[in-house]
Amino acid sequence: MLESLGSIFTIALYTVFGFAFLSTGIKVIPQATQANIERFGKYSRTQKAGITFIIPFVERIAYRVSMKEDVIDLDPQPCITQDNAQVEANAVVFFRPVDAYKAVYEVEDFTQSISELTLATLRSLVGEKALDEVLANRAEINSQILSTISETAESYGIKIQRVEVTEVTPDKTLLASMAEQVKSERERRSTLLTAKAQREAAIEIAEGEKEATKLRSEGLLIEARNEAEAIERRGEAEAKANKLLSDSLENGNRDAINYYLGQSYIETLGKIGESSNSKLVLMPLESSNVIGSIGGISELLNTVSKK
Repeated sequence: MLESLGSIFTIALYTVFGFAFLSTGIKVIPQATQANIERFGKYSRTQKAGITFIIPFVERIAYRVSMKEDVIDLDPQPCITQDNAQVEANAVVFFRPVDAYKAVYEVEDFTQSISELTLATLRSLVGEKALDEVLANRAEINSQILSTISETAESYGIKIQRVEVTEVTPDKTLLASMAEQVKSERERRSTLLTAKAQREAAIEIAEGEKEATKLRSEGLLIEARNEAEAIERRGEAEAKANKLLSDSLENGNRDAINYYLGQSYIETLGKIGESSNSKLVLMPLESSNVIGSIGGISELLNTVSKK
C-alpha cells in the first residue's frame, strides 16, 4: 500500500516538473515583433511572431525587436552656413527595423547611431549652403540626408523611411536684420509700383490729350472748311449780285441803284454802331436822301415780290 502511494507521488511529482519544464520552453512572440534566440549565449535563430518553443536552461530569448515604424525627434543643433550665419536646425527621422539580427548584433544602439549620423549629415549640408538656400531648399536637404544615411542604416538592419528638417531658426540679431531687409524690400516694391502707376497714368493722360488735340484739330478743320465754303458761296452770291447790278446799271434801272446804295448805307451804319469804342457819332446826312433811298429799296422789294 505504501509502495503504491509512493509511486503515485513520484509520478505526480515528475508530471508537475514536466509541465513546469514545458511551460518554460513555450514562448509567445507578439505581432510585429521578432525575437533573437541564443543558445548558451550564442545567437541561434530569429523567431517571428507566434508560438515558439525553446529548450529550457539551454536557449533563451535574448532580444525582442519591434518591427513597427518609429521616429527619432532630434533636438535643435547649432549650425554655421556657408556665409557664416549661425542657425539652429532640428529634424525628425522615420525608420523601421527590417532585420532583427543586424539591429541587435551589428550596432550597440541603432537609435543613437542614426541620431548622431543624421545630426552630422545635417551640419555638413547646412555648412555647404548659404542661408537663403538653407531656408528655401529644405526639401533638397531632406532628400540629401535621406540618401546619405540610408546606406549606413541598412548595415544596421534599419530602413530609413524619410527625413524631415522641421525647423531652421537664425539667431535673434540675424532675424532682426532679415526683418529689416524684408521691410526695405517691401518699401522698394511699393515705390516701384507707385512709380509704375504714375507712369501709366501720365501715359493715359498724354494719350487723352493727344486724342483731344486730334479731335479739336479735326473740328477746326471741319469748321474752316465750312467757313471756306460759306465764304465761297457768299462770294458767288455777291458776284452774281454784282453781275445783276451791272446789268441793271447798263439798262438804266434806278430801282437797282437805289437798292444797292441803300443796302451799303445800312451795312455801314450797322458796322459803325457795333464798334466798341464808338460813343458818339456825328453824321452830316440829309434826311430826304436817306428816306428816298429806303423808299427805293422798299419799292424794289415790292416789285420783286410781285414778279
